[in-house]
Amino acid sequence: IYGSALLLILPILGVMMLGLTFSINTIANPNFNGIEIIVYDWQVVILKSGTIIFQTLFLVVSTTVHNRAHFFTCVDVVIAIISFFVDWYWFVEDLWGKFGSSELTHFSLIIFYMTLRSW
Repeated sequence: IYGSALLLILPILGVMMLGLTFSINTIANPNFNGIEIIVYDWQVVILKSGTIIFQTLFLVVSTTVHNRAHFFTCVDVVIAIISFFVDWYWFVEDLWGKFGSSELTHFSLIIFYMTLRSW
């Protein structure tokens, strides 16, 4: 029953993290139609913690709920490990909430893959 609950919550959390990332990182641009928009620290904290929770739950679901003899389980684990290293890099460079186009693309691809696989 816990696996079914995780499979229900995980896609919703993934879509929320994608939406939050796009909204925070596109409005954080200093020249957003000439309007200064402030991104508060608590918004970035929610983005960081929500992303890490989502990625951790994805790894748990990949290794416990899904069929472990399947090839895509290995791909899921590799993607999850890559995502943790990417998160670590963004923490070191203090890029959370200030993604450029390449970081936004990388984040979107990783979270979109995890959301589709957990759907």
